Amino acid sequence: MKPTNDKMNQLAQRQKQLKEEMDECKGRMHDAWQTLFAPPVAETRVQHWVNQAERVVAVYDGVMLGYKLCRRLNLIAGWLKPKNKKRK
Repeated sequence: MKPTNDKMNQLAQRQKQLKEEMDECKGRMHDAWQTLFAPPVAETRVQHWVNQAERVVAVYDGVMLGYKLCRRLNLIAGWLKPKNKKRK
């Protein structure tokens, strides 16, 4: 049985409707993400400097966390490696 043109048109229309809904949802998600992680608007120079300092501290904290995790994972990986015994 061949699908009729009416069914094909209905499917295409539904697909178009779902794509529009997805685009709207994507836009709302993008806006929410931007407002969630955007720094507060600085009204004075001091607030701007404080925002910059907080950003620097956050970056430093992330780098140090990554460094410590890599060291810890390498230590664990070293325990898991088979050790070659030296022959006398």
